[in-house]
Amino acid sequence: LCFMPGVTPDQKIAAERMIIQRLPDVELGSKMTLSRRATADVVGAILREGDSRLTPACLDNPRLKEVAILQFLNSSRARAATISIIARHEKWKNRPNLRMAILKNRNTPDIWYTLFLPKLKTADMNNLLMSRRLKPQQKKLVQQELKKRCL
Repeated sequence: LCFMPGVTPDQKIAAERMIIQRLPDVELGSKMTLSRRATADVVGAILREGDSRLTPACLDNPRLKEVAILQFLNSSRARAATISIIARHEKWKNRPNLRMAILKNRNTPDIWYTLFLPKLKTADMNNLLMSRRLKPQQKKLVQQELKKRCL
């Protein structure tokens, strides 16, 4: 319905809202299909559920917007597995805003610090160091990279 010609914007929004409301009861296979084919809002809602089995299909959807990924990365549902899937994805891994969101997440595995920090500006690293969200180990990795640059 959302992609049919002649459907009014109000009808599309109503259909999207209905699909999003029903997502908790939808089976995994149907969610997988929706992840690949649905509108940006529906795909964003599926991504925010945090299921690592659905994340690759959501990221491959051409309608997915960066803001939906940022919202997910800033939520409590982002886990190490889903963060790593985003950090590895060809389309999304080089986006500066997403890299910063990945680095600011407490659940980010240390490997992403070792890969992303050398490419980060010093000002961004200082900003990252001031973040209250980081674990002590994550702050230590940022401090080590800053020390390397000062030498």
